[in-house]
Amino acid sequence: MSYLTNPDLFFALRGGGNNFGIVTRFDVETYPQGKMWGGMNMFGANAGPALIDAFVNYNLNVAADPNACIIIAYGYYSVIGQPIWISDIYHADPAGYPAILQNFTSIPGAFSSTIRLDSIANHTLEFAAQTPRGARQSYWTLTVKNDAQLFADIIALYDVAIVPIKNVPGLFPAMAFQPISTTMSSHFSKNGGNPLGVSPDDGPLMCKHNYSFQVPLLISLIVINFSWQWSFAADDALIIETVQNLVAQVNNTAYSSGLGHRFLYQNYAALQQDVFASYGAENHARLKSIAAKYDPEGVFTKLQPGYFKL
Repeated sequence: MSYLTNPDLFFALRGGGNNFGIVTRFDVETYPQGKMWGGMNMFGANAGPALIDAFVNYNLNVAADPNACIIIAYGYYSVIGQPIWISDIYHADPAGYPAILQNFTSIPGAFSSTIRLDSIANHTLEFAAQTPRGARQSYWTLTVKNDAQLFADIIALYDVAIVPIKNVPGLFPAMAFQPISTTMSSHFSKNGGNPLGVSPDDGPLMCKHNYSFQVPLLISLIVINFSWQWSFAADDALIIETVQNLVAQVNNTAYSSGLGHRFLYQNYAALQQDVFASYGAENHARLKSIAAKYDPEGVFTKLQPGYFKL
């Protein structure tokens, strides 16, 4: 099967979860990469303003250098009883320290740094180690537009929300901020499109950062991943209620500022979130129509347990 032989089914599989069948083969384009530069820096809470500023400016200028990739995360680290910031920065050019990431590499005071030249495999293993196995975990997600004041407001909401749960054993309630640049989304429709409802048409967006008036700019959407970990089932209800309330507050704050966006990234979404509706009414209806064509008995939506259903 391909986007040429079954274009509608191929479209649906690129965002439709497990509602359409079982994928038994992938054909992917590859290119030589070799080692790449990057790693993880960890900071105390006081680095927040500098990291937010670097993050916002990166998102404004990422089109100038598509070889860069970043994620920043904030969370209360119960082991030390303090919040921390983590910046994961990478660049495909092994020369290292590119101009697009200078605002990150110039931030002083990192208490841990793994910046180096290494293989993609080793960088991936290090990144995965930030979410160790064995803990209880709840994922939630939202998408917002790129704005420094909004990010500062989100951090303030988070700091208040976690006060009642700081003594929960094994607690690490992280928030990761990941850009979807227009450079990325320009490829989303390659080879048959996809139903996510995210495209370069989401820009020009209005960015208020560092301007006394609004100006149109092609900027990134930001996926926020609320990845919360704790140790014991007895704390499940408290943690899930806390993160659910925080997600609602963040979403309301974003929309009240004109900076909200409907898209929910399926891999980060919680059971309580309506992923397919977030793709937009047209795409949602098209997915249902394709499911009715290829799976009229509803085998994959009714008989296969788990994950998000149309």
